Amino acid sequence: MRCAGNRRCVMSIELLDMNHRDAIIEAFEKAKGQIRIISPFIQDTMTRYLVDSAGRGITSQLITRFYREDFIRSVSSLTALKSLQTAGVDIYALKDLHAKLYLFDDNVAIIGSAKLH
Repeated sequence: MRCAGNRRCVMSIELLDMNHRDAIIEAFEKAKGQIRIISPFIQDTMTRYLVDSAGRGITSQLITRFYREDFIRSVSSLTALKSLQTAGVDIYALKDLHAKLYLFDDNVAIIGSAKLH
């Protein structure tokens, strides 16, 4: 979002189709200060990017859900969760979570049902 003066702000909106994964990865790589992820599932790909970002000094937060069934069915990974915790990522749980939101530096948001595999 760009703001002119203190009143007029312009926000660009882009619809992502099949290339959402590339857009998410690009946003991870360009992030400078803060990354916030809301996703019900914890997978290795997202974990690698969050761990790398935390290693670059970027404040990283994850809001997820902790359903035992998700870990049993391997849609979430305990190993990934442990890696995030070790890297210093702030992890929070939210019951009945289904939304997916990727927020980078408070100026890039990717919202939808896209999963980063």
